Order: sequence, then C-alpha cells, then structure tokens
Amino acid sequence: MLNLKSKPFLAWLALAAFFTGMVVLVVIPLIGVIRDATLEIRQQKTLANEYEHSISRAREFMAFVKQENEGFSDLGKIFIDNQMPLEFINSLEATAKSSGVSIKLSSSMALQTVKNDWPSVIFDIDINGSAMDALRFAEKIENSPYLASIQSFDVNVGTAFDGTRKTASNPDKARLSLKVYAKPQPK
Repeated sequence: MLNLKSKPFLAWLALAAFFTGMVVLVVIPLIGVIRDATLEIRQQKTLANEYEHSISRAREFMAFVKQENEGFSDLGKIFIDNQMPLEFINSLEATAKSSGVSIKLSSSMALQTVKNDWPSVIFDIDINGSAMDALRFAEKIENSPYLASIQSFDVNVGTAFDGTRKTASNPDKARLSLKVYAKPQPK
C-alpha cells in the first residue's frame, strides 16, 4: 500500500497534472482566441481609419464644391446650345461690329464626327472688311468665352497692281470656318 511519505508526492503530482491539464485545455486555447480577437480588432481599426479618411476626403470635396460652385456653373456657359445658338450668334455679331467688319453666317447641323467626340457645330463665316479687321475679328473669336476652334481662315485682299502702284479693285474678304462645341443633348 501507500506509505505516508509518498502521499504528499502523489498530491503534488496530482496537482501538477491538474494545472498542466488546465494550461493545455484552457489557457492555450484562450491565448489563441485572444490572438484572433486582437487580429480582428486591428482589422476593424484599419477599416475604420480607411472609412474615416474617405469621409474626411468627401467633406473636403463638398467644401470645395461649395466654394467653387460658381465656377462650375460658369463652366457650362462655354458650350453653345446646338439646337438654338442665338446667344452665340449674337455674340459673333457684336464681335464683328466691334471689329469693324460685317459677317454672313451659315452653319451645319450639329455634328459628332467620331463616336466619342464631343458634339459640335461648324459655322462658316463670310467676312467683309479690311484684312486687319478680319484678323482682329478672328482673334476676338479665339478669346471669346465659348469653346471654339478655328478650322480654317482664308483672306482675299482686294488690291491689284496696275504696273506701278496698288489700286483697290475689290474690298477685302475673308472666310472663316469655326468649330464650336455644344452642350450634349440629354438621352
């Protein structure tokens, strides 16, 4: 049987086995759960920081939009209405008058030459007046508030030589082909 000297040793052995079992069955799995929870918390914290950064950038953009709203609304004014470009035509006539020339307009229908190209209208403008005034008119059109590009510009100077000196046989004439970008039509 067991003697009295071996009982404390067995008690210590049983206690050590119990603590070892607790460590193996409870503490090690608990450490794994704590590690997994820590990783999940880090991921959630990173995600929350990303959301916070996105919200901050959205707020900055909204403040920018409010600040620049007038500029955005003015941006739409650089395009003409391709169905009824009266404002643009009035602008051309006022520019011609201030340049000292007279103009005659003809335009094509709204066109979109390439599938993804911006809609535009081509205006053919016959200009009567001096060559310098026609050049001044073309320069003012280039600096107008509309998004336009001069496709071609031909000037016919109406002077001739009679052998010794220049004579004015015909007035100067010019022809200008102007591409003006239009507002896209709603679909």
